[in-house]
Amino acid sequence: MANIPTVDFSRDGSKAVDILGRALEDIGFVFLRSPENSQVLGPAYEQFRRVFTLPTTVKERYAHPEIFYQRGWTPNFKELGLACRRMGPEKEDRPDAKECWGMGPDLMAGNRTKELFPNFYPANIWPKEVPKLQPTMNTLYCNLYFIGLRAFGLLEKYMGLKPDYFQTLTHDAPHFMRAIHYPPVTAEEAAKVQWGCKHTDINFLTVLPVSTRSGLWVRCHDGSWVPGKPDEDCVIVQVGDMLQHHTAGRFRSAVHEVRAPKEGTTEGRLSAALFIHARPDTVLNPEPKGGRFPSITAGDYLRKRLQAIGLASTRY
Repeated sequence: MANIPTVDFSRDGSKAVDILGRALEDIGFVFLRSPENSQVLGPAYEQFRRVFTLPTTVKERYAHPEIFYQRGWTPNFKELGLACRRMGPEKEDRPDAKECWGMGPDLMAGNRTKELFPNFYPANIWPKEVPKLQPTMNTLYCNLYFIGLRAFGLLEKYMGLKPDYFQTLTHDAPHFMRAIHYPPVTAEEAAKVQWGCKHTDINFLTVLPVSTRSGLWVRCHDGSWVPGKPDEDCVIVQVGDMLQHHTAGRFRSAVHEVRAPKEGTTEGRLSAALFIHARPDTVLNPEPKGGRFPSITAGDYLRKRLQAIGLASTRY
């Protein structure tokens, strides 16, 4: 496939299963037409602008490295992708030029999974200076999660699995949504600044709405790069490393990056991403047949990645 296909539920009918399945198998990315999500995206981005334009001294009150920035504010240049270490002739690290605001599910007290794995379920953190951020992020989270469940349903049919197979693995999991701001860069900075280093996502499935400007690029499995720019009424769905591991490589997570403008810009980029995880006790690829995908729990898999990109200590 040379381009990322689009699934239109209203027109594709039974073909949607094959379009989505083949796209995720051949590229790792697919676009889903979801016009209902566009109605909440504008208000959400307005609240993102408000929180990210707060003074740094205010935002620092909501930065919590002790929970590995999995809630609240993550400062610029905090994440360092493995592919962006010791880059260029200077052999210098180039961490991502982005700031984020993270949130996760509010599981009820007494939830068994939360009690067994409390480190994966910290309380959400909301800024009192932007009171509408919480309801708008919650709405966007629910919308993207519902779209993810629809994608899982099509994937189950494509793979010949029983209904709700993936929903069972991901129920009450430590899903994570980020509001993301990529700050503007000057023309001089653009040569070195990395908005989002080349990487794959750790989770099962990622769902992303359309961002405020282009920049996402996807590397196909044949090595070619294509723009990850869907129509305005679509969302992006992509394979994560956990799904790749669980299917022993049948569905491969695609390398992608967010490129800063080469000419520089006075305007940044706003985006969001919902990372749908498997429950921490889920055993990925429980019946390995040799090769590079041994059985491992989703919790251990996530811990290793957070440590590798510099968000979690080695004692996590």
